[in-house]
Amino acid sequence: MKMRTKIVGILICMLLMVATLVVTGDVNIGDDTIPPTTTIQLSGEIGNQGWYVSNVEVTLIATDEGSGVNYTRYKLDDGNWTNYTILFNVNIDGYHTVYYYSVDYDGNVEEEKSRDFKIDQTPPTTTHTFSPPDPDGENGWYVNVSSGMVTLSASDNTSGCTTTWYRIDEEIWKLYTKPFVISSDGWHTVQYYTFDVAGNQEDTHSIEEIKIDRTKPETTYSLTGELGDNGWYVSDVEMELISRDATSGIWHTYYRIEDGEWQEYTDPFVLSEENEHVVEYYSVDMAGNEETHKSATVKIDKTGPTIDIRTPLKGYLYFFGVKTLRVSSVWSVILGRITIEPSAIDIISGIDRVEFYVDGMLVSSVIEEPYTWNWNITSIFEPYILTVIAYNQAGFSNSIQSKLFVLTLGGDRK
Repeated sequence: MKMRTKIVGILICMLLMVATLVVTGDVNIGDDTIPPTTTIQLSGEIGNQGWYVSNVEVTLIATDEGSGVNYTRYKLDDGNWTNYTILFNVNIDGYHTVYYYSVDYDGNVEEEKSRDFKIDQTPPTTTHTFSPPDPDGENGWYVNVSSGMVTLSASDNTSGCTTTWYRIDEEIWKLYTKPFVISSDGWHTVQYYTFDVAGNQEDTHSIEEIKIDRTKPETTYSLTGELGDNGWYVSDVEMELISRDATSGIWHTYYRIEDGEWQEYTDPFVLSEENEHVVEYYSVDMAGNEETHKSATVKIDKTGPTIDIRTPLKGYLYFFGVKTLRVSSVWSVILGRITIEPSAIDIISGIDRVEFYVDGMLVSSVIEEPYTWNWNITSIFEPYILTVIAYNQAGFSNSIQSKLFVLTLGGDRK
């Protein structure tokens, strides 16, 4: 009973207090007609041209000077309306809009507001293509590089691309504007990257071991042997092929002698047959570049010429150049003028010259056929030793002698 009486007393006191406040005007229930005010704050890393390049924190701040803020609601883009309680993050790339408003305790509803912003946290992507798309030589080498060998293609799904940069090996970075060519032979590296509008820089890409060799190899030769005259060798000849390629290196060297089968060169080879040989040769580098075929002429003559005297024949009598009868086994007898006619033959290098000696004195040297000499020494039946020497083009010589008794008038005296 006492407890009930106490509670009733407390209620009566509270009613009296409220009545007093109403009478004095200290409480204006139902008089708040002004909606609350909500502001928005965005926090994140700003890039270029208004783009955020990080997550964006969104903070909504609502105030009401009357009855007070009851609640704040928001939605992101086309999402659902949500009661705002604490700041929230937006981490999706693209264009965004936050819609928001607040309501106070008297039910005043703030007019809906919005705030636009854009996020691009993703760097652009750049790819490359080659023309030709794959190495067109051997062993991964490019040998026919077009003017647009390297093409770079950049893409960015959000803010878009601005500039792409590249460099070849250790050259300076260059702005990419069109396909470019790697102009020098060798092993190369191409690096490249792109910026987007927001300012994101792509990680640098590196294409390594781009191998270019557009230069043919070069082959030379050396000959080892005993050299005679006029470029003729008078011994066996060893031939060595020397191949060079400054970039990809030598792959194969081939040769053939005359019109024989092509053989792969591995070691020096020997030419021993007497002849005027034609050796063809060429090399192929590791990239597949084939050298223009070359040839070398190797002349070998290891044998001297053959020489004989056809006129006058040994042991015969000649009367003004006409052979008559045999008069001796050793001496030829000459009456009147006569033409000395030797037979000089060399089937390899050929005859270079024929020399005529009378008693050891050179009287004539003939370099063209017919290799003859007209006896022009006046003699009154005197003995002579006629020597004829034939030289071939390689420098070898052979000689023959004939013993003569000569009677001639009207020539030069010996």
